[in-house]
Amino acid sequence: MQAKADDDTAKLRTWLQVVRTYQKCHQTLTRKLAPLDLSVAQHEVLVRVSLDSGLSQQSLARRLLVAKSNITGLLSRLEARGLLERRTDPDDARTKRVFLTPAGEALVTESFAIQKTLVHDMVATLEPDQLEALDLIMRRVQGQLDELLQDA
Repeated sequence: MQAKADDDTAKLRTWLQVVRTYQKCHQTLTRKLAPLDLSVAQHEVLVRVSLDSGLSQQSLARRLLVAKSNITGLLSRLEARGLLERRTDPDDARTKRVFLTPAGEALVTESFAIQKTLVHDMVATLEPDQLEALDLIMRRVQGQLDELLQDA
């Protein structure tokens, strides 16, 4: 019975490390984006739209793993700042597609450079084989979570 308890403790400890690491990464990125007057969520929207210009609001919400109601508020704030625009889909008037403005493109270039530097600094202590192993581990865990979500 002790082996099971030790295994459960190790799993919980590892999960807590993942959560703490994510929280510290989020906190650090929040501080680094503050001079640009961008939240992490706003940055993620700008990055995703820069990668997939013309996404529908619904597709954008799905890709960012957020509720459609959350994405609507984020888009409204970014649109008010002149960073993006929503256009009606010519084939379906119910669908809005999202595009960056030139100001949005300039800002996402800056914010993405900040994120890229943070990621580089964050993993700088890892050897290439450790980084590859971490990538493999996280992909396996994500795959398991995908299966659990399908079962729910």
